[in-house]
Amino acid sequence: PDDVLLLYFSGHGFRDEADRQLLLSTRQSCRVSVHGTTSVQIATALPASTVRRHMQRSRSSRQVVILDCCFSAAFAEGLAAKDAGALSLESLLGGKGKAVLTSSDIIETSRAPVSGDEPSLYTRFLVEGIQTGRADRLDRGWCDPEDLHHYAKARLREEHSDMNPQYFPIKEGGSIRICNVRRDISQTYRQKVRASLAKSDGAISEVLRETFDVLRLQLGLEEALAARIEEEEARPHRERQSRRERYRQALSRQLLAQGEGAGFLSAHVLGELQELAHLLNLSPAEVEAIHQQEGVPLGEGVERGEAAAFSSPSTLQGPSPAQAPRQPQALGSPLATSPPQPSEASLPSSSQAEGSASSIAPSTGPPPTAESAATQQRTPSQPQRQPNPPPAPSPKPAPAAPRGSALISIPTTRGWLERQGDQWRKTTERITVSGYREELAEGLEITMVRIPAGEFLMGSPATEAGRSENEGPQHRVKLQRFYLAQTPVTQAQWQVVAGWPRVEVDLKPAPSMFMGPNRPVETVNWNEAVEFCKRLSQRTARKYTLPSEAQWEYACRAGTTTPFHFGETLATEVANYDGDYSYQDGPKGEDRKTTLDVGSFPANAWGLQDMHGSVWEWCLDLHYRSYQGAPGDGTAWTSGWSLFKQRVQRGGSWCYGPLLCRSAHRTHPQLDIVKAWGFRVCCLPQDFVLYP
Repeated sequence: PDDVLLLYFSGHGFRDEADRQLLLSTRQSCRVSVHGTTSVQIATALPASTVRRHMQRSRSSRQVVILDCCFSAAFAEGLAAKDAGALSLESLLGGKGKAVLTSSDIIETSRAPVSGDEPSLYTRFLVEGIQTGRADRLDRGWCDPEDLHHYAKARLREEHSDMNPQYFPIKEGGSIRICNVRRDISQTYRQKVRASLAKSDGAISEVLRETFDVLRLQLGLEEALAARIEEEEARPHRERQSRRERYRQALSRQLLAQGEGAGFLSAHVLGELQELAHLLNLSPAEVEAIHQQEGVPLGEGVERGEAAAFSSPSTLQGPSPAQAPRQPQALGSPLATSPPQPSEASLPSSSQAEGSASSIAPSTGPPPTAESAATQQRTPSQPQRQPNPPPAPSPKPAPAAPRGSALISIPTTRGWLERQGDQWRKTTERITVSGYREELAEGLEITMVRIPAGEFLMGSPATEAGRSENEGPQHRVKLQRFYLAQTPVTQAQWQVVAGWPRVEVDLKPAPSMFMGPNRPVETVNWNEAVEFCKRLSQRTARKYTLPSEAQWEYACRAGTTTPFHFGETLATEVANYDGDYSYQDGPKGEDRKTTLDVGSFPANAWGLQDMHGSVWEWCLDLHYRSYQGAPGDGTAWTSGWSLFKQRVQRGGSWCYGPLLCRSAHRTHPQLDIVKAWGFRVCCLPQDFVLYP
């Protein structure tokens, strides 16, 4: 049980879309063509599930898997830890558990070697880190999986590779000793030089020159060897500077050709520049800096209808709502949700600015907090479109003129998950939140929930299982109060607004795959979601929009810091997602393979429902690879360089596992084959400028 088992695989990885699993190629693997579609013959490949099954059955308490293949992060789906015996050899062998290192994300391909005799880039850097000892970050004389992951990832970034290696530690698997390494004084000197040149972009000042000389003398390193190390470490910086200068000159010549006074770049030229930046392996930050130097900074995007910055937030105020006794329930038991009842309070009419209506505060029963654990999710297969039922008679339209709405108390059922022994149990309580209802037609309304002003830590911590690099760095964001729809937009609501006069684009009255008036509308792209908001704004004289990414995460968390607002894990009794997979040691459940009526599950502490799972929800923001440079006031981030100008989606969906449903998870729709795209509307205070 105390043996260290290591599995290394380098080769081709395939996704079997029918069974949604990762296949590893063998020497006998071959492709077959059926009805014009080419795929791998499953019988000739090794399913990743088979390897995982052997890992679960193994008596070894220390297991490490390294996969250098396409879609390799899919291997970690459903992988759970296994307890071992009581014998403690941590001081000798490191922690007990499992660790999986992969060369690519769940939906990414991995770069193959240039020739058959060469190792791939990922494998080359792993071997380099071990042979040279550079992967040993703490000078311990040995490497663990975390050391190798960080070293390979850093080297890939230096090469400006688009590969995104992943790391999945389970229990103490990240501290397993994989190998011993030898360190020599030349490697110590090299690491110091590399770190210093990374900060100075390859420039060696007089002070840095003296620092290197002192270090060389202290280590007893020959001067010729030190000079060779400095040259080797400075060369990549000079090459990168040369690539930046080439891009800058091309941009300068383009501006000169356009003539004096042409202070903008057309969409066509921007596309050509983006291709040039890709060929030169320039990062978005490098490109943006060059544009700033040339006086043509990248603007706030090319699409119409983007949000402008809005004012700084106010402070949180108001009492906590009254609450009913908690009602613990075993997973699998139904929830009873009473319809909301109006109160006598009033909301300023849509033609007035927001006044003295009281803010809500989170309820006093917080979900449990604990460290997250690793599970990776899968790419879904294409669902079959359900036959559309005969269209229901259109509701009688509401008057076009804006009207005042009553500020009401909205009773709802809040829920969270609590551990009881080895089981997770759903706990619920009745709460009351504030909001109003926007009438769309006779008998058809959108319930808007008041979100209090406040401050929160946006993004996920480095310790959260399944975390992606684009979820960091964590940063504090302050927000003014706003209103957010209690649920995603339904098909009935969509159908009514689709019949209103067009603002910029046409809307299909019934675009969804899974039909039902109270089900969420889906297969809606970003421009169509924005059109819905604009029509609603025009009709009501309120300022409706998509939420910014910061508003969405702030509202979803509702004061929590755990991976889900339900707590440290997720269960299909509280959300609609692919229950064939679990998060951390949470339960597996039902894979419903369809959407459900909105509001079928308990709310978070601020009264919002279906924030996890159901449908992906559009935000205003462009998608960036990290939060470096993100606004701190809750505004939508639409400035700067964004690859492909993709918009952010949040919340996961019915066809993805729980890892992608986390509060901090963010993605874009480029590779989503299902198009489970929906949205919920946000109403801003009346002094905000929405569409400049």
